[in-house]
Amino acid sequence: MSEAHVEPSALRCPTKNISNTRTRETARVIATIPASHPIEAVLSPNYFGNAIDVMDLRVRDIIELEWEDDTKFGELSIRSVEKSVQQVVTAVRFLNEYEPPEFPEGWSAAFRSASVGWVLTFNGNEVEANFRTSEEAATRASSLDRQKIITASIGRAKPTRVRTVEIDGEAAPERRKPGRPAKAPVEAEAMKVGG
Repeated sequence: MSEAHVEPSALRCPTKNISNTRTRETARVIATIPASHPIEAVLSPNYFGNAIDVMDLRVRDIIELEWEDDTKFGELSIRSVEKSVQQVVTAVRFLNEYEPPEFPEGWSAAFRSASVGWVLTFNGNEVEANFRTSEEAATRASSLDRQKIITASIGRAKPTRVRTVEIDGEAAPERRKPGRPAKAPVEAEAMKVGG
C-alpha cells in the first residue's frame, strides 16, 4: 500500500529528516515532511510520537515544518509530550496558505521525488526535471512558452521583396533576397535595358 492511500493518522515522521537546536528551555526543531504526507497527518498526536527521544521534544518547543516539495511550510508549538503512548500534541503557530502557480496552456509540473524534484511537462511530454519548487518550474515554463511563440514567428518564411525594373519599355519584376538593401538610384538607372 502506498503512502498516498494510508490513513493520515497512521503516518509517522521520518526521523532522518530532523535537526534540533536547543537554547535554554526552548528548542527549534526542523522537520522535513515527505511530499505525500498531508497536514492532517502532521497534526495527528501520533505523527511525531516516534521521534520524541530522537528530537528530545519538550513542551513549548517549536517544530518548523518544511515539505520536501516546498508546497507548504509552517510552525507547530508543542503543547504536550506523552512518551508512554508515543504522542506529541501540537498547536499550529502558522501554516502557509499555498496557492499553486499558474502555468501557460499545455504546461504542467509534478513532484516526482526529493532527488528528482519537480518535473516540467508540455502536453504530457517531459521537458525538464530537477526544479526545487513548482514556482521555479512555472517560471521556466513561461520562459519556454515565450520562446516557442518567438521561434514560431521567426520560423515563418519572410516574403520576397519584389521591385519592378523596366526591360525594353515594359515593367518586369526583379527578385532579390530578403533583407538585401535596395540599390542606389544610379544603379537602378543602369539596370534599365533597351529603351
